[in-house]
Amino acid sequence: MPNGSLRDNRSDNRSERAAVSANQMKGYTDRHLFRAIAAVTALLIYAVAVEAQSLIPSTSSANLHQWGSVTLFHGLPSDHVRVIAQDTEGFLWLGTDGGLSKYDGRRIHKIVAEGLPGGRVRAIKLDSEGVLWIGTDSGATRLVGGEFKPITETEGKTITAILTSDPGRALLASEQGSIFSYSRQADGSLGVRTIKPEDHALLQIDQATRSPLPLTCLAMMGNTPLVGTHSRGLLAVEGDEVREILSRPRAFFVEAIATDARGRPWFGAQTTDGDSGLYQSADLIRPQKVAMNTGTVTALAFDPQGNLWAGTEGQGAFMYADAHKLEHFTFENTAGGLRSNHIYAVFVDREGVVWFGTDRGACRYDPRSLRIETVSVHPESNFTRVLFQSRDGWIWCGTNRGLFVRSAKAGEWHEIEELQGKTVHSIAEDAPEHLLVGTASGLYTGIKPTTKQRRARGISGPLPGDRLFSRLAPADEPGATGDSVRAICEFQGSFYIASFGRGLERLEHDRHVLVWPGQSAVSLHSDNGKRLWIGTAGDGVFVFDGKEVRREAALDSLSGKTAWSIGGSSDGTLWLATPDGLHAYRSGQLLMLLEGNDVRRVIARANAAWCVTAGGGLYKILIDDSGGPLIARLGAEQGLPSQNAFAILSTTEASGDEVLWIGTNRGVARYIPGRIAPQLRFARVMSKRLFQPEEIHAGLNLDYPQSGLLLDLEAFSSRTFPEQFQYSFSLYDSQGKPLGYKLARDSQFLIENL
Repeated sequence: MPNGSLRDNRSDNRSERAAVSANQMKGYTDRHLFRAIAAVTALLIYAVAVEAQSLIPSTSSANLHQWGSVTLFHGLPSDHVRVIAQDTEGFLWLGTDGGLSKYDGRRIHKIVAEGLPGGRVRAIKLDSEGVLWIGTDSGATRLVGGEFKPITETEGKTITAILTSDPGRALLASEQGSIFSYSRQADGSLGVRTIKPEDHALLQIDQATRSPLPLTCLAMMGNTPLVGTHSRGLLAVEGDEVREILSRPRAFFVEAIATDARGRPWFGAQTTDGDSGLYQSADLIRPQKVAMNTGTVTALAFDPQGNLWAGTEGQGAFMYADAHKLEHFTFENTAGGLRSNHIYAVFVDREGVVWFGTDRGACRYDPRSLRIETVSVHPESNFTRVLFQSRDGWIWCGTNRGLFVRSAKAGEWHEIEELQGKTVHSIAEDAPEHLLVGTASGLYTGIKPTTKQRRARGISGPLPGDRLFSRLAPADEPGATGDSVRAICEFQGSFYIASFGRGLERLEHDRHVLVWPGQSAVSLHSDNGKRLWIGTAGDGVFVFDGKEVRREAALDSLSGKTAWSIGGSSDGTLWLATPDGLHAYRSGQLLMLLEGNDVRRVIARANAAWCVTAGGGLYKILIDDSGGPLIARLGAEQGLPSQNAFAILSTTEASGDEVLWIGTNRGVARYIPGRIAPQLRFARVMSKRLFQPEEIHAGLNLDYPQSGLLLDLEAFSSRTFPEQFQYSFSLYDSQGKPLGYKLARDSQFLIENL
């Protein structure tokens, strides 16, 4: 890594595609038109620029791998970060006591430019037209088309807050009590109305001395701008008039305001350490304090899920769902992940990553990255074999020493007494609230208890996933199996069991009917009821059509191998997890992927799959038809509790986000892959000369003759470290004929011999 670049000690695993077309780059060589199409495939393995630090175990539920920081060490002009914003290209802008900086995911760029006022940067806001408004101790400026354009009316004023509610309009507040209202005129210029403290008594602390009232923050409630102040609480701006909001209770020193999706204002104020400085109010006259012991609240921001993030003066950061506290992060309980408890700013970026501006640099927290959970205090009970979600939403975990169920509300795991100490290999649901559990000693069923049974067990209220479990058939009954039930699958209206000792069995009420004897079946998969695929221990894969079991000729190469797991995707691909790698069977061909890895479980997607391995952690594989498989990995060094993973489950949250549950030999990890593609931009384009950015955006006309062209791209994601990206380039001529292809971590593509 080059000197001065930023170190990382974590990553996450998501596979997204982001493409940029360079088909406007026109070049004529021997009267042939070539189109260069560059595509970057971001195998998003979450990462950030972080300061090197030891991985000290955290007492928080959050994983330390979720945290990172950008500091003076990385190139910030000051560790006091007052404000954070993001532009349309994904760049992060950091306002510090030492000036303005831009972070591109790789390095910090200190901005020194004509038109940028000096002093501390106190406010940054991106408007709907992509213009960046910047407020400093010496006035405000706008960044338009790469050029800083000073706002002359604010010269010499400390701009503390900026509000951009409508296109072409902005409201600025200053520490000297002035409010500036800007709107775009018909000729494109900015018109301004200024509300000055000398003209409005409410903008003065003392009318006798006409001392200006410090204004601290701005927010919009409906069509009315709200202004936070020091010593006069909240003000409302209505045209050229200012109105004082006389609320009870009343916070006189307001530090931050934010409005939620329902239009309700929340504000943070100064108070004592033992009190709450957070208020919420649908009615500004009667605000309500939220929670206790927050101390002074200095910054507020909402994330895409509607959760409120609150930064404080000395007690770290809080996260609330409505008025209910969900998380509290401090320097102490994050082992320094949050670098300071003194927070100036909170910002949630386009990917849902939360950034904190502190007096010790900018910290970032990824709430969707890995979170580790243990299902039991006993180590062997955390060795996870299978994960399953029942129709009522409960998450079930089968381990080497029993069955556990997770309370979604409390986030706690509870042990099922009847299966205590048993090795659980498989779980299915054959009817609402009726579970089938395959263990090393036979098949068990679990049903909801009757009222009488609940009373007999001393159950007065609902328990997580409450079931009564019993052995389906005693081992000494005819047709019963005492062998290991490895898989359970519904096929053509019946449930089938893969038994390690007996083969394939069909479940008929309380009887097991042997369908296919003599093989140690370990996995099952039904492709929409047409065929039942059977994976065996050491004898490859077979297929059952409802009448007979036979081999699939195209899979003969798997003969003598174990198929731990089988999955099918919507595009017709069959995915097979084996001890020597992951196989994909599609269009009559068997592809080898992840060669040399002991793949244990697979869940399939269209043209892609997630799989877990014994020794390698979690992988995502995307099949690129033009160039082969794209592979991303998440292991212990990125936050998994262990490299040895044996189970995987995909669920969906109310927000629509996918959640991956990864079962390892040391507990369960919960991870939310990202859904937002990374930003992609040209860093450099060169032929006979280096082209400027504005030329690239407009489209290139290449002089004749041209012998070659160099493309250099950059992908940016706050959840992905640059070194984890893979770039896929394809070159076609004007008739669509492929001329070249490259897949590499190198972001450069050299087109030669045009």
